[in-house]
Amino acid sequence: MMKKSEAINYVNKQFGKELLKNPNTNFSNINSRRSVWWMNIKLERLKEDFNIILVGENDLHWLKIPANSFDPFRDFRIWEEKNAIDLYISSDRNDRYFKDISSGARGVDFKPFIYKSYSIPENLKQELNEKIKSSKRVQNKLPSSVQFEIQQNQKNISYNKLFGDHLKGASKITLQDPYIRYHHQFENLVEFCQMLESIKEDHQNLHFELVTWNSDEFKNNSLEYLQSLKESLAESEIEFTYKFEDNHDRYIQTDTGWKIILGRGLDIFHKVDSKISLAHRDQTKRRCKACEITYISI
Repeated sequence: MMKKSEAINYVNKQFGKELLKNPNTNFSNINSRRSVWWMNIKLERLKEDFNIILVGENDLHWLKIPANSFDPFRDFRIWEEKNAIDLYISSDRNDRYFKDISSGARGVDFKPFIYKSYSIPENLKQELNEKIKSSKRVQNKLPSSVQFEIQQNQKNISYNKLFGDHLKGASKITLQDPYIRYHHQFENLVEFCQMLESIKEDHQNLHFELVTWNSDEFKNNSLEYLQSLKESLAESEIEFTYKFEDNHDRYIQTDTGWKIILGRGLDIFHKVDSKISLAHRDQTKRRCKACEITYISI
């Protein structure tokens, strides 16, 4: 599995100059669940020249897409929430290879847009395979069902330690927590997003959905905070959506098959009295509230 930055650097090295950059390039490895390259491309990008890098098991393909090559509403499936096209380009050489196989789309063939294809060198393949094996070793060590109890005033706890390994590799993560309304609860949410950013690979299309609830007293304030967070996360290539539903349960769920039941939602830390404190910046130095967290593979 190659990172987007690694793929861009590899192509640029072949030409000895910086032709590809992060803003003008979309990227995908082969999906772990289907023989496809999956990506979302913003509708605005289709109006300009842009690039796509697709990484296979042995090859890397650079596609150059001229501006206005497509009519997105005719040719593709539209993900309205993202204002983007939702592409599933087949990586199966025996079934519509390089065609978009998204349900309801027109089946656009991307082969004519291939500008260069490269065989991935053996040393780079070995390095990438080691990364995949290392990731799988971490996932395989995770028990399918376990309950973790946090003691009152316990320290050395953080969102990364609690959730990082379970959330790595997910394309969609849903957090349901009905109690995000006060300032410290929004700070918890921001720190959760910082954790997502730290574990997200460059190649990932990550959709983070928040399901929460609020009284009329707090809703306008909450909408302002959430919209600001949405704009901030977009800069980190994390698509953030939110909705208000009056649910009691608190949990995290991923499209990789994990459900993490949260006894207290994200609100597991006691208030830090002083901002001039390491605990204000470092979760592991804070005292925790007693609660239970249950991990279930579904």
